[in-house]
Amino acid sequence: RAAAAEANRQAEATQADLSTRVQTCRTHNAELVQLGDELLDRYVHKGVAEVLGAEEPFLQIGRVKLENLRTQYQDRIQAAKVPAEVGHASP
Repeated sequence: RAAAAEANRQAEATQADLSTRVQTCRTHNAELVQLGDELLDRYVHKGVAEVLGAEEPFLQIGRVKLENLRTQYQDRIQAAKVPAEVGHASP
């Protein structure tokens, strides 16, 4: 009985540690997704300003390319996002 109780205690401690680690990973993932969104937003605005400054004759084509690139990266960022809760009940 003592061995089973000790094994149970160790399993609970391991579960608590893993839950803490998963929550830390979720927090970091959310921060990285937010950072990625901010970087893409800054890139798009900087790119448009550079295009305007260069007086590109095909302004619309450049803008469309930038928007397509931003959308592709945004899709990749969102695909990598970890759901807030996976298989866990809220505390």
